[in-house]
Amino acid sequence: MCGINGLIETSSTKTATTLKSIVDRMAKSMHHRGPDAQGTWFDEKVFVGFGHRRLSIVDLTKEGAQPMHSSSGRYVITFNGEIYNFLEMRAEHVSAGYTFRGHSDTEVLLAGFDRWGIDETLARSNGMFAFGLWDRELRSLTLARDRIGEKPLHYGRIGTGFMFASEVRAFHAHPDFTAQVDPVALSAYFRYLCVPAPYSIFQGVQKLEAGCMLSVRVENGVHVSEPRRYWEARKTLRTIVANRRPLSDVDAVEQVDAALTDAVKRRTIADVPVGSFLSGGTDSALVTAFMQKTSNGAANSFSMGVTDSNFDEAPRAKAIAQKLGTKHTEEYVSEREALEVVPQLGSLYDEPFADSSQIPTVLVSRLARKHVTVVLAGDGGDELFGGYPKYTLVPRIWNRLELIPGALRQAVSQRLQSDMAQTLLSVSQRISVLQKASSNVVKGASVLGLQSHHALTQYLASTWKRPAELFEGGIDTRVGFDTPELGDVTSSEELMFQDLLTYFPDDLLAKVDRASMSASLEVRLPFLDPKVIEAAWSLALHQRIRGTTTKWALKTTLRKFLPDELVDGPKKGFSVPIGSWVAGPLNGWADATLRSQLTGVPALRLDGPLDTEWKAQMKDPKSNNHKVWTAVMYAAWAQNLRDVRAAARRAE
Repeated sequence: MCGINGLIETSSTKTATTLKSIVDRMAKSMHHRGPDAQGTWFDEKVFVGFGHRRLSIVDLTKEGAQPMHSSSGRYVITFNGEIYNFLEMRAEHVSAGYTFRGHSDTEVLLAGFDRWGIDETLARSNGMFAFGLWDRELRSLTLARDRIGEKPLHYGRIGTGFMFASEVRAFHAHPDFTAQVDPVALSAYFRYLCVPAPYSIFQGVQKLEAGCMLSVRVENGVHVSEPRRYWEARKTLRTIVANRRPLSDVDAVEQVDAALTDAVKRRTIADVPVGSFLSGGTDSALVTAFMQKTSNGAANSFSMGVTDSNFDEAPRAKAIAQKLGTKHTEEYVSEREALEVVPQLGSLYDEPFADSSQIPTVLVSRLARKHVTVVLAGDGGDELFGGYPKYTLVPRIWNRLELIPGALRQAVSQRLQSDMAQTLLSVSQRISVLQKASSNVVKGASVLGLQSHHALTQYLASTWKRPAELFEGGIDTRVGFDTPELGDVTSSEELMFQDLLTYFPDDLLAKVDRASMSASLEVRLPFLDPKVIEAAWSLALHQRIRGTTTKWALKTTLRKFLPDELVDGPKKGFSVPIGSWVAGPLNGWADATLRSQLTGVPALRLDGPLDTEWKAQMKDPKSNNHKVWTAVMYAAWAQNLRDVRAAARRAE
């Protein structure tokens, strides 16, 4: 796992020395992503440069250092990630007479580009990655990102040139980067708690979407192509569904077992210690079970405990670890220790980010890094195997709404929102007992006007329904969390498909990447293996969701390793009491952060809806109001942005 960056410049006003310095500073800004070494490469003939921060995982020798050149001399790469089937690919190259200097997966990838070309190599590769590849022969740069989006990649035109990096913080190293906040992206953030791809928080900078690649040609200037998909999720899953054949329950479970066994085994290959996150839930328990199954000795597992027994799953995780026979490490954190992380979040996440589960993710990453460099985690199980209640709840609500003719629903929705709701809202400001009733009327009216179950899902996923009201220059857009419909599947499966391509990469994977890499820890996700994805989508819906049992196939598989009481027990989850914190121990910090001068970014409107939500949070601390949290996290990020800008100017 690493941090990568690159630059192409066509202006004659900057010297090679200046540009090399920019590339070097970009890489240094991502030291946390790769504390083991830094490498740079620069071609003074075409003014192209790469930077690389190395977290040594496979091939710890100098032969694994980057940027790396192909043996043909045609390609130069800066690569972040892991190719899990590199040993098979390497064997193919060796049988064809190819000679390797070291034993890294990056060198195997370069050999593939030499022998097969970029597209075929990507089609053959099973991994998580983002890379920049310079083709000396064609004078072109290729950027690519893995199928699901485990590893981040930002890019954009800056001045007369072009830049890319793992994190957008690296762009501040360029003196021409203006760092103007994009109001569309900011609106999407307040709606979804994160900035969805292809947007970034800054104008002129984009995220390369998962499964995509783009090329940048240098010929009388810089010519940037539109991103194109080398992996079509919709086409791939439609093909799996079209070829889906009825499976017995026994065969379904065996299929999942075989796919996960292989996926976990591949992800334990490393030249450094490896472990697993064990939260006590089905997905992490299953990954840990397969890791122990494929390990030569006791596998390392890690869990985080909290002093509040209402949220503490450490005892359950410990019981699972004892049953599986892992070498288990647990650590309890006090509320004070968790609270100490909060002011750091603005710098750990280089874009506004308000999924509060980032806090325990940061804490458990720091714990694991004390003992290992790589961990396996269970992320992806919910999206693939039907773990969220909404997969049954949303279709059930929509089926009832569809009983009412669409035109009638629309008319009633408009009338409620324009007349009755406004009256209730006005009265409820003076009579507190009516506040909840008026809020429910407004919500109900909005839901009535929706035109599809997908629109209902987006509505439920929206934290702020009218984000334009929150900041100066606000734009009320609905960008993000939107993909083509899969078709020919149940509405529950449609929702899983949407989550896999939107909420999962933009929120959950971004959360895990930034939290783990801030601790210089690599996280690998077996559920995102292509064979596991195929196994999940080959199952009938009732083999994923059966009655009130979510993730039926996974839980049935887990029973091979654990007794029923450890499989079926209720999951508490390491939740964070954001509402109680903001109204209690974080109150002074949160209030001061919101009221701080936000220079160079759109200012928050502290009156109106935000003020209403703040007061409601103070009255009901246990409500865990994420509306307030989005504003606090934006203000915290803006404060950090000011510091990042100042540091970048000092370094020039």
